[in-house]
Amino acid sequence: MLISLNIDLRRIASIRIAIGGIEGIRIGFGALPVILAGIMFGPTAGGIVGAAGDMVGYYINPLAFKARILYILFAPALLQLIFSPFIFNDSMSHI
Repeated sequence: MLISLNIDLRRIASIRIAIGGIEGIRIGFGALPVILAGIMFGPTAGGIVGAAGDMVGYYINPLAFKARILYILFAPALLQLIFSPFIFNDSMSHI
């Protein structure tokens, strides 16, 4: 629910002020759900809400290339999370 609120507040309910015919200033409250998730559920949940909101929101209304950067940064971490139990199976058997 916080992810959808993040998308709504950041992408749709932001105030855009044009300067010289282009978007100069954008005022929005999209960070509030991320901050709220971080306070209520911890920093990991806040990061997940922010990353998921950026990835899903990019496909709805592409404002920036942040989602592509997130995919590049999280791909090695995701691969390590998936494959580390298979790779390090013998060294972690004593735990």
